[in-house]
Parts: sequence; C-alpha cells; structure tokens
Amino acid sequence: MKSRLGALSWILLVVAGLVMGCASPEESYALMEIGWADSMEGAEAESRESGKPLVAVFYVDWGEETASAKFRNETLEAPAVKRFSADFVWVEVDGEARKGMARKYEVKSYPTVIVLRADGLEVGRLDRYKGAEETAEFLEGCLDKAG
Repeated sequence: MKSRLGALSWILLVVAGLVMGCASPEESYALMEIGWADSMEGAEAESRESGKPLVAVFYVDWGEETASAKFRNETLEAPAVKRFSADFVWVEVDGEARKGMARKYEVKSYPTVIVLRADGLEVGRLDRYKGAEETAEFLEGCLDKAG
C-alpha cells in the first residue's frame, strides 16, 4: 500500500510540475515543502495514527556557520531529500532546548537524524552533517526498513 501511495505521490508531483511548467521531477521536488510537526510528541502521535515513519532532526542553533545550520538550510532544502516529504512525519528538535529528549534518544552530535517506525522502533540514525545525496539514500533505506 505504501509503495502505491509513494508512486501516486510521485506521479502527482510530476503532473503538477508539468502543469506548472517545470521540466523535470527534480524541479517539482524543489517546489515541495517539508511539513514539520510542532513537537516530538505531536509527531509521534501523528506517526502512530498515519502509520508513516517519523524523521526527527536533532539540531542546535549555534549560528549560521554550524553543521546543523548547513544541514537544515541546504540538505533539507535539496530536491533529493524533499522528494521524501510525503513519505514521513517530520519534526525538528532543538537539542539545547529539549535536552531531555536528546538524552532519551542518545543524541551525541548535531545534527542527528533518527528515523522511527510508527510503533516507535528506531530503524536508522544519521550522525553529523551529510549532504543531500547521502541523506536521500539513508531515507530510502529507512523507508524500506520501516516497511
């Protein structure tokens, strides 16, 4: 069922892109926005209800020149990553403001991306800054594992 929904989402994006004058699926993905949940608790509830896996992006806001800022401003804005926006429930967690949450998930570096199945089981972890292609490959693998 999920693969059909993913395929349908992809087809709709391509059609929307063509209607809007975009020449390629990548350009259609670039127009997408990741829908961020307001909190980890809300994202967990949404994941359970929807059955979608959850992507938690743990970051710190220590300035624009940090790995966290680069990941959030570049990697997460890349079409290769945005193409997964409808496949997951997404949440950003400020590791400084939510130290207890960072400890709960054993976050040791920033940024850290943790993917959880809808039942809360961790299926993947990406530590430190990674570019768009590596992050997209990671997300694809986690989607397969979350089944």
